[in-house]
Amino acid sequence: MGDIVTAFSYNFINHAPTGIAFDITARLKIPTASSSQRLGTGQVDYAVQGDLYKTIAKFTLSATFGYRILGNPSNITFHNVFYGAAGAGYRLSDTITLGASYNMGQSPVRLQDSRDLTVYLSQRVSNHFRLNIYGLKGFAERSPDWGGGLNLRYVF
Repeated sequence: MGDIVTAFSYNFINHAPTGIAFDITARLKIPTASSSQRLGTGQVDYAVQGDLYKTIAKFTLSATFGYRILGNPSNITFHNVFYGAAGAGYRLSDTITLGASYNMGQSPVRLQDSRDLTVYLSQRVSNHFRLNIYGLKGFAERSPDWGGGLNLRYVF
């Protein structure tokens, strides 16, 4: 199991006539991954990000820009990093969305930046819960070759 990431988002702008929305998100990484197996750093990380959305019919275009403050394990100095993404989603039904995003991030040790493509399927389980399954393919030396996961989101 990897690290647990918690996030709190606030919908700052939701302009229905234009289909434009903007969220501000605070993230906290809880270090639950094994640092001895090199699955994580064993340190807490923080991030703040902005997400801009534009809905056009059944499509949603998105752009993300964020800044991550990294905890430093002993004998290693990580630099804080910027990251971003651009994506598109398609609403298959009132409860199911299929989408993809291209993600980029600076290297915390000043090596090659990360780049990957994520494909996801999101299912609204209720008015408050969303279940997402995703897979990713890395395109840089510092990116994972492949990955995937599941997350549960509570919306209030």
